[in-house]
Amino acid sequence: MSPRIPASTYRLQLHAGMNLKNALELVDYLKQLGITDVYTSPLSEAQPGSVHGYDIINHRHLNPEIGSEEQLAEFARRLDERGMEMVVDIVPNHMSIANSRNRWWQDVLENGPGSLHADFFDIDWNPPKGDLADKVLLPVLGDQYGKVLENGEISIISENGDFSACYGENRFPLAPRSFTWILEPALQVLTEKVGDSAPEVLELESIIKALEHLPPLTETDRTKIRERRREAQVIKRRIAALRRESAQGRAAIAASLGKLNGVKGDPASFDRLEGLLADQAYRLSFWKVASDEINYRRFFDVNDLAAIRVEEREVFTAVNELIFHFVGQGWVTGLRVDHVDGLLDPEQYLRRLQSGCASALTGRPPPRAARDGEETKRPFYVVVEKILGENETLRRDWAAHGTTGYDFLNIVGSLLVARENRARFHDLYRRFIGESLDFSDVVYESKKLVIRTAMAGEWAVLARRLDHISEQHRWSRDFTLNSLADALGEVIACFPVYRSYVRPQSGAVSKEDRQHIVAAITRAKMRNPTISSSIFDFIASVLLLKHPERITHAQRAERREFVLRFQQLTAPVMAKGFEDTALYRYYPLASLNEVGGDPDGFGVSVEEFHQWNQRMLQNWPGSLSATSTHDTKRSEDVRVRLSALSEIPDEWEKAIGRWYLMNRPARLKVDEREVPDANEEYLLYQTLVGTWPMTLDGETGREQYIGRIRAYMDKAVKEAKVHTSWMNVNEEHDQALSRFLDSILAAESPFIADLAAFQRPLARAGMLNSLTQVVLKIATPGVADFYQGNELWDLSLVDPDNRRPIDFASRRAMLVTIRENAGKNLRTFLHDLLKDMSSGAIKMYVTHRALEFRCANRELFATGAYVPLAVQGERESNAVAFARSLGTKQIIVVAGRFFMRLPEMPPRPVDPRAWGETRVGLAKGLDGVEYIDLFTGETVKPERAGDGRTLKLAQVFAEMPVAMLVRAD
Repeated sequence: MSPRIPASTYRLQLHAGMNLKNALELVDYLKQLGITDVYTSPLSEAQPGSVHGYDIINHRHLNPEIGSEEQLAEFARRLDERGMEMVVDIVPNHMSIANSRNRWWQDVLENGPGSLHADFFDIDWNPPKGDLADKVLLPVLGDQYGKVLENGEISIISENGDFSACYGENRFPLAPRSFTWILEPALQVLTEKVGDSAPEVLELESIIKALEHLPPLTETDRTKIRERRREAQVIKRRIAALRRESAQGRAAIAASLGKLNGVKGDPASFDRLEGLLADQAYRLSFWKVASDEINYRRFFDVNDLAAIRVEEREVFTAVNELIFHFVGQGWVTGLRVDHVDGLLDPEQYLRRLQSGCASALTGRPPPRAARDGEETKRPFYVVVEKILGENETLRRDWAAHGTTGYDFLNIVGSLLVARENRARFHDLYRRFIGESLDFSDVVYESKKLVIRTAMAGEWAVLARRLDHISEQHRWSRDFTLNSLADALGEVIACFPVYRSYVRPQSGAVSKEDRQHIVAAITRAKMRNPTISSSIFDFIASVLLLKHPERITHAQRAERREFVLRFQQLTAPVMAKGFEDTALYRYYPLASLNEVGGDPDGFGVSVEEFHQWNQRMLQNWPGSLSATSTHDTKRSEDVRVRLSALSEIPDEWEKAIGRWYLMNRPARLKVDEREVPDANEEYLLYQTLVGTWPMTLDGETGREQYIGRIRAYMDKAVKEAKVHTSWMNVNEEHDQALSRFLDSILAAESPFIADLAAFQRPLARAGMLNSLTQVVLKIATPGVADFYQGNELWDLSLVDPDNRRPIDFASRRAMLVTIRENAGKNLRTFLHDLLKDMSSGAIKMYVTHRALEFRCANRELFATGAYVPLAVQGERESNAVAFARSLGTKQIIVVAGRFFMRLPEMPPRPVDPRAWGETRVGLAKGLDGVEYIDLFTGETVKPERAGDGRTLKLAQVFAEMPVAMLVRAD
């Protein structure tokens, strides 16, 4: 069985406003654009109103807001008729527990450790805090528990025969045995009303007796659990019948509830309610308590997203059965695994996933997954959301075809940065903000902050595990809990990548994992000379599976479990510390501040770019080549415009210096400091340059743009956690920043005119950079991936800005025009597109032509050789060239870069004379007598040069600075 590898993918965010019916209407458009596979956000049922689909509440059901199974079948059928397929995002890590719609979670809250789904979630039922034994901490309250309780914000409500605790829109089920807090006072009232021999009194007495005989919530025997579940349902039906059939009984229960819920202003009246709540398998608490005491594993630090234990077979089956059904129907032919680093054992999960897909396709039981050391099988197309660190590669033994493309995004983006200006840029940044920042220090401090705040609870749990391990051997028993916790936090903060992938059951540590662990230990020692190195050595021995002699089997198992949990913690700490903190604190050139990026790297050489592509062709030809995603910090067109700044450090420094003085009157003082501070202001100026619209449509358009910038800056400063944060909002700072923005972006502000003039040539360079990026994405090894709407210019920022509705009607109309006119007078039409590039039609044109050719020559791009071509001459640094060849099929790709110093010659975006005598040398085997440019239709003839042949860049780029040259024969 061989997987079908897409040639190109187009990401659609499905939700109520973009459902399967809407997606069906786009199939023909995407086919004509040149897309081979539609790549959707998750299909499982998510929280109502979700615009991203990652807050899943039921893995087993299709999300009704995006459509029915019949509509999904119709969508898949339409794709199949057009020769297209579907790749789907899956979320095996977590579920949403917000509100009360997640039935698995509600069952856990009702039945505690005795729930049939207790093992589905990663809950510590025996935390150090005794009051939380056999309970789940629920950090959902807006204030301290006592205040919320005595304000009457928590109440018990009755729903037929059931009872729930109500807080706002949240509903928390009550454990059936605790119903006696309500029913016993009701029995007393009812007896006084109708006498102790009345049928309803006898029934209520019987119900209370039955409740008292229910197995306790701590009973985990499966037989007893089913007994409690069965009997509880019977009891609830009896309560409902009593309330329905007896007005007196109904009134007695209502009276009991009224008294139980207390009276605001009378603290003692809430004592019984507090007693009832203490009888539950959960503890309601202030949301800020989460970072210290939460005892369920979350997705990062999001309280509403609870991690699930997909490593357990039962959970794996429940989570994936819907997607296996879709695979078996032939509707889904590829999968994208969300946040693979959150899994306990990614390698195991991917093997099971491949096995399940193979079974779904054949209708036979799942084949045995390959064991360690055996060849990894990849019968189904799977890519993983894996963020690769510096010098890190995707594990070859994973049953996947590559990543979701952040590695490509960063390498192609770095190619468009003038690396020779690194020192100059860092110097001007230092002078503007008034301090010298070292990025490695920023990352280290950011990760430590996350460990001690957002992830403090997880850190404490892991430290206690380590402390218990240390007590098991005489060499480590003298290490204290505090010293172990400090050292452990330092190792996590110094970990160089998101995580290691040690599989303790194998007893081995790979060379790559060993390098990362040793590097973390070494760095932690260097940063902490006051902590005994022997503690770090002890941690290293545990992580590297160097077990002391004579420890028991149980103790070895405990060490293995620690390693697995350690690996699950370093990933979210890196994500929150690096992506969501450090990238908002340090940004000499913000285009480099991307997921998986290196803000300190400042560009790659053409040679490094070629080497990277050759490795990808050899190792991961099915990996996605993304340039924008739903999670990128900036859209592809914002990044490439900002990258053009790297070419003009002198002009940039003058501009920001000028703006700083110009906007001085707008700054406000909060706590004796100016808002914004210099670093925040530097980010703002880059943000404005990168996102300044091609056109501002009147006052409404201007206000919408200002609103987007205001929302972005509010998010950016809170993520930075310097003067304000999501956890501790500094309203004075936030309001001062908002007023600053309103002032400098007012229509009459002189700053606006200066900014618009400065960014104009950058906008042109950015558009040309974008065309280069599109061509490289489509022509290099990998699967060309497009985020919805990005076939036109997209100047979006981080979510939710990049999830705004897409105007597909205008895009469809534009593609029709392009297809109609491209076959007529191509040169005239191309000149019209280039005359005013602001509409984005030129980007769609280049995308369409390149994708159409790739679609018709899939094998050439999937398996064809990648041959770097040398560019030589006065403008050799301004272009990158390579060839793809397979048998007699050949295509030569040439793309320009560094456009800020290249003059225009309207309607051409660059004066062909600017290229001088620069030439592209053709490698042996590229024997075409002449070539035709896919975009211009012009013929380009190689010239003899010594023993070889060359292409003159001025001829290749006569019309536009990107070319895909196809052999004329």
